Amino acid sequence: MSNIKFHRNQIQAVTKALNAIFGKNAKADDTVQRLLKSQKRWGSRDRRLVAGSIYDIVRYKRKYEAVAADLVGRTDHETLFWIWAAEKGYALPDWAEIKELDTEQVQEALNNVTRRTLKESIPDWLDNLGVEELGEERWERELHVLNQEADVILRVNTLLTYPERLQQWLKEEGVETEKIHGFPDALRLKKRRAVQHLKAFKLGHFEIQDANSQMIAPLVDPQEGDFIVDACAGAGGKSLHLAALLKDQGEILAIDIYPKKMYELEKRARRSRIEGIRTLLADKNTDFSEYSGKADKVLIDAPCSGLGILRRNPDAKWKLSMKKIQRYRELQQDILQSYAPLVKAGGSLVYATCSILPSENGKQVREFLSSEAGAGFELTEEYTLWPSVTGFDGFYVGQMIRK
Repeated sequence: MSNIKFHRNQIQAVTKALNAIFGKNAKADDTVQRLLKSQKRWGSRDRRLVAGSIYDIVRYKRKYEAVAADLVGRTDHETLFWIWAAEKGYALPDWAEIKELDTEQVQEALNNVTRRTLKESIPDWLDNLGVEELGEERWERELHVLNQEADVILRVNTLLTYPERLQQWLKEEGVETEKIHGFPDALRLKKRRAVQHLKAFKLGHFEIQDANSQMIAPLVDPQEGDFIVDACAGAGGKSLHLAALLKDQGEILAIDIYPKKMYELEKRARRSRIEGIRTLLADKNTDFSEYSGKADKVLIDAPCSGLGILRRNPDAKWKLSMKKIQRYRELQQDILQSYAPLVKAGGSLVYATCSILPSENGKQVREFLSSEAGAGFELTEEYTLWPSVTGFDGFYVGQMIRK
């Protein structure tokens, strides 16, 4: 049993963060970052404990609530913190408000949770949907992996450096990394830590990007001189990767509807010293006719449920609904229909999501191909990157060629 001294200000901070995430619909990642930034006096141990407890409680909320309700008859966020602490093997302090809890008793109760919706902590409706779309065995495997903490993966900016050189530089800054077989531009941190303050990051020598996410841009097959449209560019992770593969010898039109994301993309491009990305802030009335039939490649990294990246965004499963997923499906098809005309004859259309649900993936592609807008396209390649198989985030990607 691990002895650690708990401080009430830590518990209050965790409780406040959880109240924001579950009560005010705040994003877990943003909430944790703001909290850690506001507590300059906390040491690395305190930061790991607070951040780790918040993410784990978000991941396993239903399981912790079930045990808390059974043992003490309440499920407030402070009680969930103590359930988490006991699960991790910490000796609980002799405080009056948790006198009913015993570490071994909590661990035994947690081990006795077998129902999947509690053990893997998932809403009933989402569990039913996952079984319906993937089958029970596949869904259960994916859920288990998606509840595990994600590795920190870097993508080397090959415009400025190469993996071995970056590894050495990071080592000099106290960060140990390792290469990942099959991912030529990826490095994995041997130990989780923040990296945005490092000199190598500030100089644009790497970006933080999951290994499977790094599989998307190469499938677009960028060639020097290409005109590529990144239709749902967001903050630009894949636009930056495309530019690196192009050796910045081409043009990328990065489109999104959110000004904040476009600003972030532009900032990241400057840091990476990329000149070939042009941004376009769009809305439902934007006219793309000037680009019709002119793009060598169009990438649609479509808005989706995000079920493939729950390891990084565990709060997403609590904020989803069947209504939201249906809206995503409709939006995905609208985007496919809208951007397909931009592809020139012989060019390619790549559709990707960070979902593992067929209804957001292959079914969308087939619906598009059977439509008037998709009649001139042929599906040449598609695959799903399963977290349980790869150990990384879940993605779907399909490539279509315009005949």
